[in-house]
Amino acid sequence: MATRKTKTTTTAKKNPWRSTHVPLPSWIMFWALILCTMALIVVNFSKAFAPAPVDAIDDTTAAQFAAIRASLEQQVNDLQAQIPSGESDERSLVKNASKVTCGLSWNASTSTQTIAFTEPRTRIQMNLPYSFDWGNDRYALTLGDLGDPSNPPEVDFGPVVEHNEQYGCYITRDSSIVIKDTGASPSEVRKSLKPLIVRERAVGGVTVLSYTNPQDTTWPQRWEVFGRTHTYTLASHGWLTDAEAIKIIQSLKVVK
Repeated sequence: MATRKTKTTTTAKKNPWRSTHVPLPSWIMFWALILCTMALIVVNFSKAFAPAPVDAIDDTTAAQFAAIRASLEQQVNDLQAQIPSGESDERSLVKNASKVTCGLSWNASTSTQTIAFTEPRTRIQMNLPYSFDWGNDRYALTLGDLGDPSNPPEVDFGPVVEHNEQYGCYITRDSSIVIKDTGASPSEVRKSLKPLIVRERAVGGVTVLSYTNPQDTTWPQRWEVFGRTHTYTLASHGWLTDAEAIKIIQSLKVVK
């Protein structure tokens, strides 16, 4: 008996994950909407965080600002006019600018370092005491009488001191050294200082006369130095010690 064949029917199943075809115009429309949405967001945020508009300055406000500026410029001109013209001594500038400073507490501490300073006219070099505690202004180490060649060169140094005299209150540096050409001999100077008590000694091969003049309220302590090429007058209001003065005298020399 022949074997009966059975017909097998295959049924295709639908795949639910199969991609769906989207027409090109639809894609274009989709991305166009996305771009429009992003542009709208950017515009809204730009307006939200934009700086507030500044109102224009009216004529009245501009006139007020102009009046204030003119007033400030006039005050500056008035202050500049108070500075004496043609006065080269910086100590006098301090005097005129500091009449309201009397009564303040100035730092007169000991020096913290030594500065090798050369006077430009005579080329005399000297080692001078210095401290930043005395004030970092241009008067911490100054030159006097530079504008008048007929006056001997002068170097002021040391802490600030006040002076109350008949013409007002002013400030200077405590010490100064004046450089002069050779002149009178030690014996002649000593005669002129009578009846003051004068000490004479040799320091570094030169003669030094030291004394105190109570009649001089600005620089009562003095050291007269008779060098080979110049004579020097070292003076102090009272801060400079004799030992410090001797160190300065020993450092004096002519340099190129």
